[in-house]
Amino acid sequence: MGEKVWQIIKHDSLDEVGHWEFPGSYSRESISVILQRLVCADLVSEEIINCCREVGDPYRSTFLDPIGNGQTMQYGENPWYTARLVDR
Repeated sequence: MGEKVWQIIKHDSLDEVGHWEFPGSYSRESISVILQRLVCADLVSEEIINCCREVGDPYRSTFLDPIGNGQTMQYGENPWYTARLVDR
């Protein structure tokens, strides 16, 4: 078995348009923050502000909420980002 790395992929519709790797020693929480920051790079200020609103607020956006709860982490809509821990 090789070393573990976090593989982060940027998706635009069904196309993979970006790819990065981080050491497997990064925590899941750290990778989650990276994914959220990447999503923010594609948002305008108003969308970021609305992501910070409390659940139940009619103006709240969910761009920075995780999608699913499996081994692969996913954030964003389009573009969207995934991360998973893989063997290199």
